[in-house]
Amino acid sequence: DEGHHHHHHQQLQEGNGNGNGENGSGSRSGRTSGSQSVGARLIVALDKEVVAMVERDGFDEVTKTVKKQVKQEMDTHNKLSSELRRKECALAAYKATDSSRKDMLEQLNSITEYLQTHDMGDGGGDGDGGGGGE
Repeated sequence: DEGHHHHHHQQLQEGNGNGNGENGSGSRSGRTSGSQSVGARLIVALDKEVVAMVERDGFDEVTKTVKKQVKQEMDTHNKLSSELRRKECALAAYKATDSSRKDMLEQLNSITEYLQTHDMGDGGGDGDGGGGGE
């Protein structure tokens, strides 16, 4: 009886896989654009390096440093490197959330988790399976 039960369970799982596959193929196309734009922007905004710097030197100190770097780059090259732009974004995001590093990292984690479950999670992988089946 137990053997029978086990077999039944596997069939259930296959069923699930196929179901997800159908959605997956739909959400997979959205995945790149969705996760790249919104997700990446959010994660870039909460840049870990900047969070660490703020934690170490304090928000005002880091802001001063970054502003100085920004000014130097603008004077020298008349444009900002993507790294500095990222730092600026991160500081802005930090200021907007105005929270301790712990909250910040939790936010980062929950955003990452959100992306994994909604954008790049099982839906995407199963999508491949579904496509193959078709």
